Amino acid sequence: MNAERRQTLIVDYGAEILGEFWLTNSMYVKMPVEDVKRYAQEQQHHYILLHPGYEEGGVWGSQDPSVARQAIGSDWLYNAQSSLNNTHECIAVIDTGVRKTHTLFNSPNRINRTVDCIYGGPSCTDTTVNPTFAWVVTAIQAALANGDRIINLSLYTNCLNQSLCDVTHAVDAAYDLGAIIFVASGNDATQGQQKAPAHSSKVLTIGAVDLLNLTHTSSYQASGPTSDGRIKPELQAPSGLYTAYNGCGGEGNWCPLNNNGTNNGFWTIDGTSISTPIVTGAAYMLKKQLISYGVASPEPGLIYSWILTLTNGLQITNTTGAGLLSLGWRQCTFMWATLSANQYIENNFAIDSSSDSYGSKRMDVVVWWPEASTQTIRNQVSLKLKSPQNVVLAQANTPQQVWRKITYVQAGNTRIPSGTYVIHIDVGTLQPSASNVRLLLTACTRPE
Repeated sequence: MNAERRQTLIVDYGAEILGEFWLTNSMYVKMPVEDVKRYAQEQQHHYILLHPGYEEGGVWGSQDPSVARQAIGSDWLYNAQSSLNNTHECIAVIDTGVRKTHTLFNSPNRINRTVDCIYGGPSCTDTTVNPTFAWVVTAIQAALANGDRIINLSLYTNCLNQSLCDVTHAVDAAYDLGAIIFVASGNDATQGQQKAPAHSSKVLTIGAVDLLNLTHTSSYQASGPTSDGRIKPELQAPSGLYTAYNGCGGEGNWCPLNNNGTNNGFWTIDGTSISTPIVTGAAYMLKKQLISYGVASPEPGLIYSWILTLTNGLQITNTTGAGLLSLGWRQCTFMWATLSANQYIENNFAIDSSSDSYGSKRMDVVVWWPEASTQTIRNQVSLKLKSPQNVVLAQANTPQQVWRKITYVQAGNTRIPSGTYVIHIDVGTLQPSASNVRLLLTACTRPE
């Protein structure tokens, strides 16, 4: 904000400036209510307060995190990467309620640093605060300043308008700076009212399934579409886990206010804030894997497209998104390109079934592209998969999205035949302010 506008705020509207945010080019100010209304009418600027969500407790049985790892099939990848030391970056988890002295975190030490963006200082154990947008943007800025490029936002707000939400602007800007961002879809069970920052077009929004019934969407999950018609959440992950959340010792119970917790206690907790970090952790491993493949600095959108490829759904809906995260693949191909309107590009995917001892029976193809959340008209991009005989096997061209997915299952539940398959991407009309579109593609064969 320029000096003249800052002075106008102070002199004409009685504002006290409490904070400024380089990420969103905005301010956090204290103003009399009547002056806020007058400023909004005269200057067409708005400030919106965060309304936090909540998590639900519950005891369903065997809810150790190892059950969740088994559900998404991550152990083999974690074990396979034991010798990979190509990245040492941290994951920024933005949430409330962590006991950093808990044995899960200090044996060995797994926490790089903690920052309390509400009260200041290193303690983040409080689980009862009502943070404002200003505090959340401060946390995102702190993560970026720390060098974190994988960010987990286990929170949601009451802001619906994608053009007016500071947190949405912040995550969009963080993506532009190279951040891979995952956001909880929310726990208010609403449909068609995705709120900030879950409604952002530059994040992946995560829903939740019951850990002990992976086909059942959790009843509290907020679902899409967004106000401009985009699918949300993009995918789901398990929830209802034992966690070290504030070190509570009571299984399935909320922490009593007078209970300071213990360093080895566990608590069963449920919510999209719990399912989201599962996908965030998977993204860290996939980024390491891409670097080992020779992709020196993977773009966030390439990680997004790979994650959406590794989901088990056969259809895409506003309840399940692309389905449950499932970290298993046999052969993959990756592509990134920048195209203008009315251009197309093709990628050849050579499949060798004879070398696939597991027998891949399906192929998943995803193209993802970045667009500003403030846009109301989306770029037109269509996706086709062609057989080695040039027969179209599947296609996707749903309007008003920022990604396309094709799932092809070989007829008769047999393995996909060897040959060179062609992935065809068509770019049609671009949104008015765009001269080109950045496309990030992943295709993988899978055993199921």
